[in-house]
Amino acid sequence: MKNYCTYICVYFCLILSIKAQNRTDISGTYKFGTDIEKESVGYIYLVPHTENTFFMRLEVSKAAPSYSTSLLFTKLTINNNSAEYLSDANKGCYLKFTLSENKITIKDESTSQWGSAWVGRTYNKTNNDIPKFFYLGNGDKIPFSEDSNHFSENYFNKTSQYIWGEALCDYTGTYHAKDFNDVQLQRAFEISDTYNTDQQNVFSSWYNLKSEADIEGKITYFEKRYTSIKKDIKSLEQLPVNNNELWNTYITDNLKVIDDLRPIHKLLLRSYYTPNLLIESKYYPLIKDVITVLNSNDKAIKTYYNKLTKNDAEKVSTINQMRKYIYFQKIHNVLLGTITSRSMLFSKLFISIKEECSDGPY
Repeated sequence: MKNYCTYICVYFCLILSIKAQNRTDISGTYKFGTDIEKESVGYIYLVPHTENTFFMRLEVSKAAPSYSTSLLFTKLTINNNSAEYLSDANKGCYLKFTLSENKITIKDESTSQWGSAWVGRTYNKTNNDIPKFFYLGNGDKIPFSEDSNHFSENYFNKTSQYIWGEALCDYTGTYHAKDFNDVQLQRAFEISDTYNTDQQNVFSSWYNLKSEADIEGKITYFEKRYTSIKKDIKSLEQLPVNNNELWNTYITDNLKVIDDLRPIHKLLLRSYYTPNLLIESKYYPLIKDVITVLNSNDKAIKTYYNKLTKNDAEKVSTINQMRKYIYFQKIHNVLLGTITSRSMLFSKLFISIKEECSDGPY
């Protein structure tokens, strides 16, 4: 028994020794270029931190007379001889690192220009010694520590961050990493996003209707779609999570939204040609004034439309187009506004949300 325990201890010590050896094998200094007066030069310092995480200092300078430099100090997680770096909120630089045969190759897949010198190159190992610090251009000595003011957090390894986009906005949500992961949130977002698409389909359906003939066919289509979506949402129950209460509430709320949307979408499709259905509905108090306008005369419709769009640069010209616009803004949007949006449901899974929007291309 004593010998058996000895073998076990030796085995684990050997494993730890191999892992430590692997960490030191890839640590050290990697370079390309030799004379900045003639060519661009650059280096990478790779310093072990934990079992598979490494501090990384990257510096690349253009040849004379430019001497322009790109700098990065961060931490990489290296698995299967590869690592990635992603800057804040998926903007700026996105770098992929591949290690092989005493070389590091960087593939720059940045979404916008960052730094001044091109870093996408192959760096050859020149020294196995593990540096304890590096120097800035002004002579400051910087230790390999996350406490340094020059350290850039790697959002690729930040498991409590989830990034998604809607229209012209990007969102970075922070959630409890111990509760959910990116795969679960991506699946939840994809499913909940589906019925937002159907909302747009409902709008397009009644907006482009030429007659009442195909309305019931449209309703049958949406009934099938919602049955399918509910099935997909219920499948989220099979994903293992720690925070079951929050996750199950999210699923339940989504199912309720689907059930609430069904009668509203039916009403929107049927009431466009039969406005009395709106008068008879429980939502009538919310849209009473608009229905009165739409059931009046062309002059009243035009007056209401012009007031509604007084700040718009572009306007429609026919009464039929005005009716459709009013219907969309003051009936379609109002009725859907009585339902909790899927974006609101999804954001309940997060501690905080950061929104960054742009005006978009024109």
